[in-house]
Amino acid sequence: MEYSINTFLSGAVCVTSDCIRHKSKRAACRQCIDYCEHCALVLVEDGSVEVNTEACTRCGGCVFACPVMAINGPLPERHVNNMCLYQDSGSVPSQKELLLYYQAGYHTLILHEKHSLWINAIDEVNLFLHTINKSPFSIIPPSLDNNDSYFESDGEDIKRRRLLGVGFIRQYFKKNELPQNMPLAEVFPSWQRFSVDLASNRCSLCSSCLQLCPEGVFHYRDRQFVIDAGKCVGCGLCEESCPEEALRVRTETKLRELQSYAFHAAHCPSCQQNYPSLSPGEKRCPACRLRERLNIPTQRMGMNSLNFPQ
Repeated sequence: MEYSINTFLSGAVCVTSDCIRHKSKRAACRQCIDYCEHCALVLVEDGSVEVNTEACTRCGGCVFACPVMAINGPLPERHVNNMCLYQDSGSVPSQKELLLYYQAGYHTLILHEKHSLWINAIDEVNLFLHTINKSPFSIIPPSLDNNDSYFESDGEDIKRRRLLGVGFIRQYFKKNELPQNMPLAEVFPSWQRFSVDLASNRCSLCSSCLQLCPEGVFHYRDRQFVIDAGKCVGCGLCEESCPEEALRVRTETKLRELQSYAFHAAHCPSCQQNYPSLSPGEKRCPACRLRERLNIPTQRMGMNSLNFPQ
C-alpha cells in the first residue's frame, strides 16, 4: 500500500504561546529558524518568532524541529511504501522526525547517495541509535524494484499536493499507522539525549529554572534539588535564564538518571530569614546578595521575594 503523510488539509503554520521566547526575554532558542531553508520563520522586534506567510511553503518540517512542540501546522508530506521511507525533494527531516518514523517501524530509507543533507541527518540518527543499542536505518538506493517514481515529482507538483490535501486524505485512512509528533522522552524513556550540569557552588536555588522549564526537568523533593535530564529537550532556556550562570546544557546520549543535590537550612544575618542553601559556607541569602549587587539601599528583600516553596 502506498500513501503520503500530511496532517492538516490546509492549516497554516503558527507559532503558539508555548514558544519559550514568550516565556523569557533571555531565551535564545532559534532551532526552528535555523532549520527552515526558506527563511519563513523570523525574529521580530520583541524577540518572538513569527511566520513569514509569503515565504512559508507549509512543508511542516518546523513542526518537528521545535524542541517544545510550540509550532502548529501540517506535518511534512513524506512518501512511504512497504514500511520504507523515501527521500524526496521536500524539507530535510530533523533528527526527531526520523526517530519518530523509526519508532513507527520504518527502518529502511530509499535514498539517493548524492543528497548530502539527508545523509548527514541520517548519520546523526544512526549514531544515536547505535548508542542506545538499536539497529541503524538501512539505506537502499532507488531502483525500479522499489518504485521510487513518486519522488521524481518536481517542487511545483509537491506544492499542488499540499494545496489539494492529498497527503491528508491518504493519511485519514491509515492514520493509526503513521508517526505523530510527541516528545522523544516518551519514545525512548530509558535514555536521555542531553545532560544538565549544575555548578552547585553558584546555584542560589532561586527556582527560575524550575518555573521556566517547559518540560519539568527541575523539581524539589525531600530537601533536595532534583534534575531529571531525561525530560530535557535541549531548548536551553534554563541555561540562558539562570541569574547565577550555574547551569549548562550539553548534548549527551546515555541511560536516564536523576541528579540530586541536598540543601540545608541557613540563616541570613541581613534579613533575618532562613533560606535553603547548597553551599554550607554562604553568609547571606540570594535575595540579599542580589540587593547588594544592585546597590539597593535600606530595602529588605529577603528570600520571600524569590518565591522559594516552603
